[in-house]
Amino acid sequence: MRKLVLHTKAAEKSGVVIENGEIHEYVIDRPGAEKLTGSIFLGKVERVDQGLDAAFIDIGADRSGFLRKDMVPWCEGNLSTALNEGQRVAVQAIKEPVGNKGAALTANVTLPGLYTVYQPFAQGKLSISRKLEVEKRAELESWLEQELESPEGCIIRTAAGDVAPETVIEELRGLRAEWKTMVQNNLNQPCCLWSEASIPDAFLRKFPVTTIQEVLIDEASTSKRLKEKFPSLAERIRWESDVEKKYACILGASPGATHQSSC
Repeated sequence: MRKLVLHTKAAEKSGVVIENGEIHEYVIDRPGAEKLTGSIFLGKVERVDQGLDAAFIDIGADRSGFLRKDMVPWCEGNLSTALNEGQRVAVQAIKEPVGNKGAALTANVTLPGLYTVYQPFAQGKLSISRKLEVEKRAELESWLEQELESPEGCIIRTAAGDVAPETVIEELRGLRAEWKTMVQNNLNQPCCLWSEASIPDAFLRKFPVTTIQEVLIDEASTSKRLKEKFPSLAERIRWESDVEKKYACILGASPGATHQSSC
């Protein structure tokens, strides 16, 4: 079992994994090290290149992003039949800008959870982890076929095998609500709609829920938000006001350090 200690109040955030009294992982999220990959943008189509069958998308960054036809799930013909110059479109960065090339984009946007990955434009595609037993896969497929609305789709993680279908559906509905809140504003200019720091959300999702014993967080507001976002972990998430002092022996360690801890 793992204990996760998250230090989120400071500009430089850190996450520590403790197993059997030893530090197994130490991650630092430094300010200014933000990446575009994974972020969701409201983009504007600058032009559709028929030769490349790709589009250049203004996402409000220094360079326009590049969107290939096969990254537009509703496109069945030439890309020009699915996207028009000046059109607004939600896209997600899948590769960082390199040199004079902008970020690679996909219009198959995803919002990740502990058990599911919500896809608002996946055209009904449902992908379930092959590591799940046949009976569990069939049960989840039956539930999700009733839950998903056109043109939604989703990916079911292996961790879904450890919880009831109701828990999976509850998370999916939460991700859907998050998406709807994200896009409900009538925005006109290209901008970032959603981004996720490596700590705390992505850090939490790295580990199977069943292996997490406790999550200690030094910020009450972050603790509350994570309990709401990950209800199946709520009872194991705890705000510890003096976590920095109590776990100073860990938070002051060097990245990658592994040593015995009395914390």
